[in-house]
Amino acid sequence: MNHPESLSDPDFLTASFRKRLSLEGAVADTPITALSSPGLIADANELSNQYQRVLSEGFDEVEPFSVILDPVISNEEGEIAAGASLRLPSPKIQTEDGSTLTVTGRISGLRLLRSANNPGNQVWTMLEFVHGKQIKVRHLLQSWLQALLLSTSSGNFHLNELRVFRLGGRDFPARRYFFEKDAMTEGDSGDRCLLNHSDKTLLSLAEIRRQGRRLPVLLHPDLAEALWKEENKSDTFTTESLPEAARTAWDKIIDNSQYSKLQACPYRRRFVHSPIFSSTSFSDFWLSLYRDGGIL
Repeated sequence: MNHPESLSDPDFLTASFRKRLSLEGAVADTPITALSSPGLIADANELSNQYQRVLSEGFDEVEPFSVILDPVISNEEGEIAAGASLRLPSPKIQTEDGSTLTVTGRISGLRLLRSANNPGNQVWTMLEFVHGKQIKVRHLLQSWLQALLLSTSSGNFHLNELRVFRLGGRDFPARRYFFEKDAMTEGDSGDRCLLNHSDKTLLSLAEIRRQGRRLPVLLHPDLAEALWKEENKSDTFTTESLPEAARTAWDKIIDNSQYSKLQACPYRRRFVHSPIFSSTSFSDFWLSLYRDGGIL
């Protein structure tokens, strides 16, 4: 979503899409393309309508700024401006084995909310595209991790919220990550999530990374989503029943043709057929990361 302003013109969007098909080797002017044109135009109009709604909710078309997580600095450097790079101190995680894990990288595509209700620039925004007509857990991971890192690094900017506007297969509500409970009000719209224990969640991620270097840790987003649905529909779901529920859900997942390569791979065969769900670490990680960590 580097140039979202192109979504304002459905005809231009459709023409650009057909031109790209032609450049990639597809023949643009064929009977098949002519038959598919109404569908392309309908999709382009739908995206344009979604984008107009996003603009009305405060998304700003200015060039985005970036955040660089810098392990050297101890205070923020730079300023928030279109096209600028703002340097923030890297999060440093003290792990249970006594080592320190430093997170570095760049978070791009950030903008300020264009609204009178954004005093002190305390609400930042992003725009992402979701393939399909349903939000899956796998769609949430990237923006969740970015919000988690910003919540621990924003320092003197007193960032209250990262609002992720979404376009895609249907009109999705914004995903709103709040960093302070006081910033949430009853009238807030969108898909709300409170991240006020970021240090604890980052510590869980660091421990997952450490253990995952020795043995696979079964924290696949599709599995997490299946367990979340099971917990919401069952009155008898407990942490004690989690291992059996996880095994049942995982068996269904790998039976899906999408994951058939997992079963065919000789190096993963043992992992696929004999996952260890009974370990305490699996239950702890699922609870701390997915359910209590703000992904679900």
